[in-house]
Amino acid sequence: MDENMPKPTIEASANVDTKFWVALSRVPQLGTVRFRRLEAYFGKLENVWKASHKELKAAGLEDRPTQEILATRNNSSPDDEMAAP
Repeated sequence: MDENMPKPTIEASANVDTKFWVALSRVPQLGTVRFRRLEAYFGKLENVWKASHKELKAAGLEDRPTQEILATRNNSSPDDEMAAP
């Protein structure tokens, strides 16, 4: 895993957010600052994963990272990420 990616918080490690953390950590253009901003805005990483384009923009995300989240979401699943070796 990229050393620049944010580490899961204790909360994320203890609940379902872990699989969404793993999936979101694979999104290009989503570094630590954007990741934390989204986590703070949406409260739960599951909400970030399920957010619409409009909701991601309202959270302050620029166009390119917004598109990257949507593309990653269309091409992968948090459950599949957890099952990957």
